Amino acid sequence: EDANKIYVSNLGSSSITVIDGRNQKPVQVIAVAQAPQVISLNPKTKKLYVTSPVENIVTVIDTVNPTYPQKILSVGKGPRSIAINITTNKIYVSNASERSVSVIDGTSDQVLKKIELSSEAVFPLVSAVNEEKNEVYVAAYGGSVLTIIDGSVDTVKQVVSVGKNPLWVLYMPQL
Repeated sequence: EDANKIYVSNLGSSSITVIDGRNQKPVQVIAVAQAPQVISLNPKTKKLYVTSPVENIVTVIDTVNPTYPQKILSVGKGPRSIAINITTNKIYVSNASERSVSVIDGTSDQVLKKIELSSEAVFPLVSAVNEEKNEVYVAAYGGSVLTIIDGSVDTVKQVVSVGKNPLWVLYMPQL
């Protein structure tokens, strides 16, 4: 397996640049959907997930295969951020333009469901996963709440009031 790769999303050229981490040189450019933004690698499957808010899709790229085959998944409006639960192999994608989170099965790369968030969860950004508790934390950048999703049933468990415009959440089990 050829590891040590760096993946860069290129918003203006609708591509992902693959860089060899050993010598810091670009080795390939992968054409993807329009205006790719957030990219996240599932270390369990070695699949790269790329949001395209303009097209309301997530592109799944198989990084193990040197031809980088892709699968396009329709999600909600304005997919913006990604969090991966490695234990359950589920991928959570925030749909910032419609106050929801799409859940993707990391094995089949199928959208399992869309979790509707409260009206307080304006411009949600999926930020972190607590694998021990099987919880997903979603900051509402356009509001003042943090939504906690129960990953065992993929429903909203709790909405917590926080400061204005929470942007990201960091969960650190070692602290």
